[in-house]
Amino acid sequence: MQPDVIWDLRRPLPLPDGSVDAVFLEHVLEHLPAPVGLAAVDQAFRLLRPGGVLRISVPDFGRYAREYAARKTAPTAPGVIDAVRPGRPTDLLALAEVVYDHGHVSIWDDETLVVLLEAAGFTDVAPSGFGAGRVGPSPDSPQRQPESVYVEGVRPA
Repeated sequence: MQPDVIWDLRRPLPLPDGSVDAVFLEHVLEHLPAPVGLAAVDQAFRLLRPGGVLRISVPDFGRYAREYAARKTAPTAPGVIDAVRPGRPTDLLALAEVVYDHGHVSIWDDETLVVLLEAAGFTDVAPSGFGAGRVGPSPDSPQRQPESVYVEGVRPA
């Protein structure tokens, strides 16, 4: 994909209000402190035309955390930890990679993303799946699918 705009998301994007049909943030929010991530979602709301869609994909920390907790109480079938972060000496080190490696500074799950989008004013907010949803053709990167969660919201009229 070729981006239309490369911009520091700590500043407002240089586009008119209501000028875009969709905003796609793939593995972006986890690189921003939570307040900056909130501001980025507000910017997306400002930029979208009524009926426009915001699609967000991030590493699914909730899935990692649930699997980590389950593995502490009973053996479980291989899951995201084994698939995406194999060979780590402990599950906690694998979990820590999701939080701290690759410049991550915030963590997200589907529940938190839904609350975030609803608080920003989006409607019809719901988790989505890889390659699914209202943005077409799907912009989702296949290499990110195994550990990602997807959520979409619509800017109301």
